[in-house]
Amino acid sequence: MRRRAVVVILAEVLCAIALGAQGASGPMTMPYSRTTLVPTAYSDSLAEFAARVHPMVEAFRDQSTAVAAGYRRVGMDFPSMGEHWLNTSLLFLNRFDIAKPAMLSYATIEGRPVLTGVVYALLLKPGELPPPVPGGRGMWHDHSGTLDAESALPVHHGAKSDTSAMRFVVLHAWVGIPNPAGLFEADNWALPYARVGVPLPAPVSISAARALSLLSGAKAYYVALAEAEGAARDAVAPALDSGARLAAPIAERMRVSGSSAPADVAALEAAWRTALNSIALVSGTSVAARLNGGTMDASPAHAH
Repeated sequence: MRRRAVVVILAEVLCAIALGAQGASGPMTMPYSRTTLVPTAYSDSLAEFAARVHPMVEAFRDQSTAVAAGYRRVGMDFPSMGEHWLNTSLLFLNRFDIAKPAMLSYATIEGRPVLTGVVYALLLKPGELPPPVPGGRGMWHDHSGTLDAESALPVHHGAKSDTSAMRFVVLHAWVGIPNPAGLFEADNWALPYARVGVPLPAPVSISAARALSLLSGAKAYYVALAEAEGAARDAVAPALDSGARLAAPIAERMRVSGSSAPADVAALEAAWRTALNSIALVSGTSVAARLNGGTMDASPAHAH
């Protein structure tokens, strides 16, 4: 029965995601080969956790090794998460083992799959709490709401956990590529910058990141969100294509200059805002808000 419950809840979680999401002491910088990302130094406790996970990064940096170990891709490619690769055998164990994450996350960068992090997943019984991790148990995020509600959340953390019901909890650990928002934050808006090879601004502009994501295959994700809200594909695709056309020369200028000038970041934000406004006019503000994390506010939100 518990195995079946894991399968059923995982299926719902993946639907929601598809429509919505050596030893060391002292600060540690996450490994990454590109110079376009600003290294992220984590606190001592987070660095210790990351150091324990680091062998996983080395073991599965080659995606073919992950496939041989039983990991398979599930769901869509997320602008701020990349792809999820699931090992069902480890999922069914329903045990928190740092060395054995149920999922791996990859993103295509420079034409090849790059391991961006690991993902732990557990099914909790009513009243059961997730295991403690640096920063507290709140670093785990629940998937216990409706599919429509969860897929439109602007962030995965923040909602109060309902411990009275059986729920599925997930913990992302960005040990392969830095996440400026934090090691365990589910969304990593540095990914769209890395994918198109442009320098990361500080702070990270999420609106600019959304515009850049249109250049790295995120159109399918946004179309799926719009269709889940009742919009027609043909109604939103042209606006997304227009946003990509506006973003392309800006991204190229940033690659050539090797910098993220404030004017260029602002221009990317404007490109995303233009696409969003066009979608709102044709398909309604609720559809546009769904694509923007649940809000129509397309001001330059930041991930710190």
